Amino acid sequence: MQSLRGLFLAQIAIGVLGVLVISSEYATGLIRTTLTAVPQRRALLAAKAVVFGVVALVVSMISVFVAFFVGQAVLDGKHLGVSLGDPHVLRAVLGAGVYLTIVGLLGLALGAIVRRTAGAIATLFAVVLVLPLLTRALPSPWDTDIGKFLPAELGAAMFNVRPDSGLLSPGTALVVALVWLAVAFTIAAVLITRRDA
Repeated sequence: MQSLRGLFLAQIAIGVLGVLVISSEYATGLIRTTLTAVPQRRALLAAKAVVFGVVALVVSMISVFVAFFVGQAVLDGKHLGVSLGDPHVLRAVLGAGVYLTIVGLLGLALGAIVRRTAGAIATLFAVVLVLPLLTRALPSPWDTDIGKFLPAELGAAMFNVRPDSGLLSPGTALVVALVWLAVAFTIAAVLITRRDA
C-alpha cells in the first residue's frame, strides 16, 4: 500500500528505540541500580517489554493511521485513494502498527542480548535489512522459501492488501513474527540471569 511506504524507515527508528530501552542502562552503568531495585532480572525484562510494547503499540497505531490518512489525501487528488472500508485495507493498516511494535520489541530483546548499543543496532539492521538482501541472492525457490520467514517479509505480509504467493498469509506471518519474539526474549531472559551487570 502506497500510504505505508515509510514503514521501512519507521521500523528502524522504533527498533533502535527498543534497543536503547535497555542498552542505554548498560552503557551508563545504571543497570546495576536498576537490578538493585528489581533483583528479579526476568521480571525486569518482562516489565520493560510490557511497558515498551504498550507505548510502541499506541505510537505505532497512531503513526500508521496518520500516514494512511495523509497518504490517502494525496492519492485522492489523483483518484488513486482507498478507504478503510475497502477489502483488507483496515487489516493492513492494523498489521502495519502491530509489525512496528514487534520490531521495537525485537530491538529490546537484542539490546538485552548484546548489551552494547552499537552492536545491538547493527544486529537489528542485519536481521531486518541485510538478511532479506542475502536471501535474494540464493537460487530459486530457496530465496522465497527462506526469505518469507524473515522479519521484513513477515511485515510485508502483514500490511499487504493484495495476496502475494511469495509471502505468508497475514495470520501466519503474525504467528511467525511472534515466534521470532519468543525466541529472542527466551535468549535474552537466559542471558540476563547468567551474566553480571
